[in-house]
Amino acid sequence: MAENMNYRCLNCGGELTWNPGLQAWKCEYCDSEFQLKELEAAQKAKVQEESAEHRKDSEEKTATDGTARAAADHLVEYSCSYCGARIITDETTSATFCAYCQSPIVISSQLAGDFAPEKLIPFVKTKETVMKEYQSFVKKPLTPRFFYEQNNIEKLTGIYIPFFLYDTKGMGNLDVKGTRVTVWQDSRNRYTKTDTYSYKVEGNLEFENIPVDASSKTDDAAMDSIEPFDFNKMVDFSPAYLAGFMAERYDEEDERTRKRMEHRANKSLKNQLLQTAPAYNTTSVVREDLKQIVAKRKYVLLPTWILNTRYHGKDYLFAMNGQTGKFVGNLPVDKKKLCLYGLGTFAGGFVVFWLITRWIIGF
Repeated sequence: MAENMNYRCLNCGGELTWNPGLQAWKCEYCDSEFQLKELEAAQKAKVQEESAEHRKDSEEKTATDGTARAAADHLVEYSCSYCGARIITDETTSATFCAYCQSPIVISSQLAGDFAPEKLIPFVKTKETVMKEYQSFVKKPLTPRFFYEQNNIEKLTGIYIPFFLYDTKGMGNLDVKGTRVTVWQDSRNRYTKTDTYSYKVEGNLEFENIPVDASSKTDDAAMDSIEPFDFNKMVDFSPAYLAGFMAERYDEEDERTRKRMEHRANKSLKNQLLQTAPAYNTTSVVREDLKQIVAKRKYVLLPTWILNTRYHGKDYLFAMNGQTGKFVGNLPVDKKKLCLYGLGTFAGGFVVFWLITRWIIGF
């Protein structure tokens, strides 16, 4: 059975969740607020108190773990520490909610060893803010009514997405061909002269904190689109920040994420090198040699608000940066509304045409 933890109010025992607006943990029942040091001290005391009991039934837990793994290698079973319910989730989920008592649960075993993040950026944007932004986004004449419905809007979920941040040194050189066109004329003719030049540019460029999402569940393009994040606001990782939100752990290895990082970094390096080249009418790269040397890689969790919804057999994704509020998404067009809109436009145009015609005839 996978270990899990949740955070309870030190005054009344109610659920504690991270409150982005207060930048603190708030009790949903007595409105008490707490800081990280208070929660960590309480959690440490709780762990020490329960350690004897954990050792006593460790053999039983080991047997249960073995049975669960044999049943499904990609699923994890955990027991809610509040109501005792046994819940099954996939192996990449690090924080979730109990399906029975709705308590926020942090699965500590998913955050250990290589899967322990170094840093995270806490949520800043509240769900209320995100819902208003979403409602404003979908408020378009031809948007299907489905996207306005409250039960669909309520699916907006705060998720900590796993990212790798790369610090690299980029090195590159380019063989470039440039052309310069000169035009002149006399009293009888117009002349055009094209000079072609070949030259080489080279240089180095250091990058810091190139982000690459490391979850196979997320859309790479969407995650790129909600950047940038302010990495100066990162804090040391603590499971307490996950309370009240979903969280994933990475399931894409360094080899795959490194390739995506190199593609992004080399593109920026190439553009920077070309800016140092002389100004010509046209410029083309004949040969390029670009590479990145990784100095450091950090595993972090970054805040996002996500809504995945399905409409007429097609998936639609809406995502917001949980720190800055940058928002991306795509919407379908309601064909019935489009038809009515077209008919209305045609009818309005016909009436205007008829009135103008009558006025001309009358005149």
